[in-house]
Amino acid sequence: MKKLTQKILFSLVGKIGIISLTAICLAMFNSNTQAQTLLVNYDFASLVPGSPCAATPLTIAGGVTATLITGGTGGGSCIPSHGDTTSFEEAFAANEYNPGVQLASSLTDSKDYFQFQLEGVSAYRDYKLFFQARRIPSIDVQYSLDGINFTDFIRLHFGLNQTLYHEFYVDLSAVAEIERQPTVYIRLVGTSRASNGYSFDIDNFQVQATRATKKRNRVRVF
Repeated sequence: MKKLTQKILFSLVGKIGIISLTAICLAMFNSNTQAQTLLVNYDFASLVPGSPCAATPLTIAGGVTATLITGGTGGGSCIPSHGDTTSFEEAFAANEYNPGVQLASSLTDSKDYFQFQLEGVSAYRDYKLFFQARRIPSIDVQYSLDGINFTDFIRLHFGLNQTLYHEFYVDLSAVAEIERQPTVYIRLVGTSRASNGYSFDIDNFQVQATRATKKRNRVRVF
């Protein structure tokens, strides 16, 4: 049997050559795996009111840092407000009940905003947002790479009952500019009319993205 195996092997070498046989025996491959990662989850339980206000994320992915600031033409002063809960069926992560955060402006037609700065995200792409909001006519979702020049992505509108929280999902996976960048800024800009008694409340702001992880080269012998 051993002699027969050697004859078959030598016969293959003679027909296709040593280099081709080596290519058959050694298969080198490098694969990428894709996984959804919850980059940041704000429940605003740690809210520090003020102008601007601050909050620490409930959870954050390893190597990623997140910073919340507020601002805008109305002053950007924030206070705690009535919050809401989430479950896995409706959000990327389930959060307990905690107060939300509210921007209350004294200026008519002011445009206050919540800004989230994500750093250490150069390995991520296909961003998706989830958040809850209430008591404002519409929200402009914007993105930026420098925190100065922002691009409008979409305007979100509310239903008739603005006293209830509305759930919003925003898919930014088509925005190539923010893929694999070290720092990404997300803004939620409220198009409020303070004279009509509107305020800008949000809760449970979450960001999810795809991370591409390279596996080490392996050798398979057939």
